[in-house]
Amino acid sequence: MAARREARKLPAEFRSTRRRHGFSHRERLYCIWEHMRSRCYSVHDCRWKHYGGRGIRICPEWNDYVTFRRWALSHSYDDTLSIDRIDVNGHYCPENCRFVDLKTQANNTTRNHYIEYDGVLYTMSQLAEHLGLTYKALQHRIERGWSMERISTQPQRRR
Repeated sequence: MAARREARKLPAEFRSTRRRHGFSHRERLYCIWEHMRSRCYSVHDCRWKHYGGRGIRICPEWNDYVTFRRWALSHSYDDTLSIDRIDVNGHYCPENCRFVDLKTQANNTTRNHYIEYDGVLYTMSQLAEHLGLTYKALQHRIERGWSMERISTQPQRRR
């Protein structure tokens, strides 16, 4: 029943190619595929404004689950990983997608703040880990206007 409701939410060109393939919601990869489609095409999805609302689409060949599944299994998919767009402003397509752990995915979002340190661009989370600080300590030091030299050389107080 939920699949029928979801089919009505998708644009006609995506509904027309739906066919039975023998996979279901019991397979995690199938749920990833369905959620990806919902984020991009269903205005009723709570995350649509961050995906479909920004123009993020799915390539036509991935409209077929079996094709998507074949690509995923040949590109290091396993049940501990999730799909990630390399360019967060790009579409879901084989050239722009990969399977990564949650930590890697969290460092590849539009919400991240980037800081250049020693010629390398880091997210705040990555820089905090690199310097041996907690995220909150790094955030606090930046808010207080500390120089990068002072941030990187002064050890964090342990409580």
